[in-house]
Amino acid sequence: MSTGLDRQSLAFVPKPASKPCGGRAGKPCGCDCGCGCDDACGLERVRFFPRQLLGADDMNAEQHYFREKLRRHNRFLHGWGVVCGCEVRPSATTDRPYQVIICPGYVVTPQGDEILIGCPALFDLATCMVSSDDPCAFSRPCPPVTTTLPQRTKLYLAVCYKECDVRPVRVAPVGCSCDDVACDYSRIRDAYEFACLDSPPGCGCKSKQPYNCEDLCRGGIFPCPACSCNECVVLATITIRPDEHIVDPAADVKLVNAGLYTSPMQIDNLTDRKLLYSTEMLQTMAWCECRGGDLPVAATPTIKPEDSTASEDSVLVDISSTTPGATLYYTIDGTDPDESSLVATGAVELTVDHFQGGATVTVKAIAAASGYQDSAIGSAVIHANPNP
Repeated sequence: MSTGLDRQSLAFVPKPASKPCGGRAGKPCGCDCGCGCDDACGLERVRFFPRQLLGADDMNAEQHYFREKLRRHNRFLHGWGVVCGCEVRPSATTDRPYQVIICPGYVVTPQGDEILIGCPALFDLATCMVSSDDPCAFSRPCPPVTTTLPQRTKLYLAVCYKECDVRPVRVAPVGCSCDDVACDYSRIRDAYEFACLDSPPGCGCKSKQPYNCEDLCRGGIFPCPACSCNECVVLATITIRPDEHIVDPAADVKLVNAGLYTSPMQIDNLTDRKLLYSTEMLQTMAWCECRGGDLPVAATPTIKPEDSTASEDSVLVDISSTTPGATLYYTIDGTDPDESSLVATGAVELTVDHFQGGATVTVKAIAAASGYQDSAIGSAVIHANPNP
């Protein structure tokens, strides 16, 4: 009698023993500082089969697999840094002279998590309190903080990836119990927090950039980027100047317009900020490089009158370039031509109106072609009667 199963399908295939890969639930393999990345071990996903008993651990493992795949993709293929936005500006008031506003933007952390700052956030450097319409915005340390003056003269304002539990629900009772049941959160929301750091974020597990421009141009085998221990990205470096004159710029517009307002802090958005260029930005940069750099220059146009077609009322001017397929742009008013000027599709006719009672007209032209830089400007003085 056949059961529809063969020996191969019933065989138990042992798997090699491996170190536990804790990821964010524990310490990852091969890293002593608990960076939270599963780079040293293969990821596992749930294998579903009929009559399988599934629990919360199985569902969480399924989520963990895809989240770690996305993190790894971001870190290995894109890197980390500020992609767009996140500008930090002063937003002082009378009672909060050290307040800044953080503009919306998008960030990828060193561990591959994404942070979307969807709403402008007000952050007080003295009290570390954040004010935002975004419920996912937090601050570190947790308020209240009693000081009204930042404790450091230089600090690094960073944004860090966080998760927060939301939507509490009643937990179903065990068996027939009628006792009050506990609540548990049913969702995990991606969030972020702003922090004032004494130094740029980092740890001993993070290695330096394994290659430089020369290495990339020369080519070779490069190591994979190391998993960083931190989840924070610097947005701005801020220098505190407590002795400066402090006013509310919104309340005293005259001082601002007169240039007498001085902020008690100097905000540097670029020096310690790591930029992460999107694919669109890189394509634009490549196009800019292709338009200049080592591309050949189109041949300068030659401009001369066609003597055989000259008449008392007009002069035909020939504009040409030896560059194949070049488009010729010209002017007759003495200005330098560009790609918004007139296009010469044949001989250019200059009539009495063009000479405006004078004896000559200055014709200037450039040649533009795909794969070439624009040519130098060719110029010629055309006489009203080329055959006097």
